[in-house]
Amino acid sequence: MNNRLTQPTIAGISVNSDVSRSTSGLRKMLVLLAFVCSSLTISSVGQAQTASPCPSPSSFTLTAPSMPTIYPGDFTQLTAAQISNRAGLNDHSHNKFFLCTFKWDKRKCCEITKAVLTVKMYSNQNGTGHTSSDAGNDRIGLVHNGVGIGLPASTWVYPATSFPINTPSTISWNITGPALTQLKADGRLSFAVEDDTRVESATLVINECCVTE
Repeated sequence: MNNRLTQPTIAGISVNSDVSRSTSGLRKMLVLLAFVCSSLTISSVGQAQTASPCPSPSSFTLTAPSMPTIYPGDFTQLTAAQISNRAGLNDHSHNKFFLCTFKWDKRKCCEITKAVLTVKMYSNQNGTGHTSSDAGNDRIGLVHNGVGIGLPASTWVYPATSFPINTPSTISWNITGPALTQLKADGRLSFAVEDDTRVESATLVINECCVTE
């Protein structure tokens, strides 16, 4: 498909160290580093001992219905026809996107601490490669306001480059980075599955920490 999101790359940074120090200077530096590291260790242990657990943790699961509702503003990269002709759960058709928006009312005095999206899928076609026109090139991605979001924003549904029809795939996605930030701010999470794959089920598990007013 043409509407694809690519995984960002991270540039590596190398640091050159100056090795032209005297022996005595090196010994002094090592002694200082040993002192600093021991101080940091003691401090971190103290922090761990004084850390307070969440006063009122909670967890709940959102489950996609047979035809999920969507937030249209998250899917502006698709045409109106692609959106109106989208697939529901267990749709064996070809060339139909599966779209879903999980939405909930944020609770006062509660903060999301973790969120995990799990999507169970099967190929509606065989796959012959990540650049093919069959199920082999299908991706699943997180979207927000019309752009890919997340670390990464999308990933292959099928890691293998060659597979038969009805090949299963389960993606369990720990929501982090910008996607988690938007999740906390907007109370919604949208994702799309490309178009020769059927979705059997999709759930979003949310963990919260709440405090009493």
